[in-house]
Amino acid sequence: MKTIGRKDVSLETATKAVSAAQKKADELGVPMSVVIVDTAGRIVLHSTMDGTMPAAIEIALAKATTTASTRMSTMDFYEFAKQHPHLMETIPHIPGICMIGGGLPIMDHDAMVGAIGVSGGLYLQDIECAKAGLQALK
Repeated sequence: MKTIGRKDVSLETATKAVSAAQKKADELGVPMSVVIVDTAGRIVLHSTMDGTMPAAIEIALAKATTTASTRMSTMDFYEFAKQHPHLMETIPHIPGICMIGGGLPIMDHDAMVGAIGVSGGLYLQDIECAKAGLQALK
């Protein structure tokens, strides 16, 4: 896996992940939006398939940036927040935070180098596509 600068995901790596995630979305028959961000949550690559619902773009970005900022998947963050009731009360009011499955960290060995966010289907479909994106990087 190629990284740049402070160990962030490269455009080449992001392209592989997006292609694989969208290939899985094609197999599922569900158009998706896929966003790759670096460790600071800045967009490296974004691609939206034809026919994707408009809201999926912002949701995929929120999933990716949430993962980058929390250093955990959006589902793990949700499970963590459930254990802390004050978080469940405040987090929904923080712009750009998403606790819906489909955001996963992109790892290079033990270091997180970015995150993938996928939206457009049911959250389990989003997770499946995000995992396919990560699998292409191995």
